[in-house]
Amino acid sequence: MSRVNFSADARGDALEADYVVVGAGTSGLSFIDTLLAEDPDATVILVDRNAKAGGHWTTAYPYVQLHQPSYNYGVNSLALGVTRNSKGHELLARDELASGKRILRYYKRVLKQFKATGRVTCLFSHEYDVGVATPLDGGAATRLVASKKVVTCLSDVRVPSMGPPPFPVADGVTLAPLNALGDKGTIASHDSFVVVGAGKSGVDAVCHLLDEGIAPDKVTWVVSNDVWYFIRDGMFPEERGGYFAAADRWFTCTLKKTIRSAADLFLEWEKLNIVGRVPLGAEAPTIFKGATIDSSQLVQLRSVQAVRLGRITEVTRDEIILEEGRVPLASNELVV
Repeated sequence: MSRVNFSADARGDALEADYVVVGAGTSGLSFIDTLLAEDPDATVILVDRNAKAGGHWTTAYPYVQLHQPSYNYGVNSLALGVTRNSKGHELLARDELASGKRILRYYKRVLKQFKATGRVTCLFSHEYDVGVATPLDGGAATRLVASKKVVTCLSDVRVPSMGPPPFPVADGVTLAPLNALGDKGTIASHDSFVVVGAGKSGVDAVCHLLDEGIAPDKVTWVVSNDVWYFIRDGMFPEERGGYFAAADRWFTCTLKKTIRSAADLFLEWEKLNIVGRVPLGAEAPTIFKGATIDSSQLVQLRSVQAVRLGRITEVTRDEIILEEGRVPLASNELVV
């Protein structure tokens, strides 16, 4: 039975706990997991606008995977990775990258653990605003009382399916979020593709198309800014274990007297295959957002036609207009 208390006042029933946590993504669940472990009496009300836990994973594209090994992700009390050493402890497995579906199943298990303590009550499909949780279906609102603290674990992370494109698109243009590429029929029904963006989502879209058998000359990649990528198999030369040896390689570079700037460090890391960039011989990127790929994906990215003419300002029925030029848009071409 839940240990969260209900109390009533002139404004109706209120749900009370030590903490109200807003957001059931990675940060919110990790906070609750640590709180339950370190405070044996703490009670929590968890509120999220989504119907289930997982934050942006609930709307992610179907072929998404973690950037980093599963070993590095999840809450402390429950391992996400399945690789174990001889003593049964979770082991770093470089190529074990949990899928979005697996992560959602994992968070479902995490919530089951939370509820089993009798100290956590969940309000999903609710919007939180200044002490009130309102169901999205229009039902009665619930007043929430946090005797200790309200912890807001919300971020500005957005995936393409969560909103319209950031540029005008003419009627008649076939445009879809990269979630659509999870449907083999969608891929088969188009002759060519334009992928917008050089972040991890754009990289995944390009590589997914190539993995599905689309020829490189049928993929155009719009790159507004080149970036550095972590190279997973360069960061972790060993497929299993070797975490501390790998970390020693990364950090030893920072101690070299020749390293006088972040730019110097990334060029040194590039020599060790810890980071990589798509265009070779060009000016080194000045942007790094932590996206991680492997060496084979870097080869794939170099095989398609990249358009480096700034950001898209408009897509018409005949062309893509960018800050520094224009690119023709073919018939039956899907803009992703």
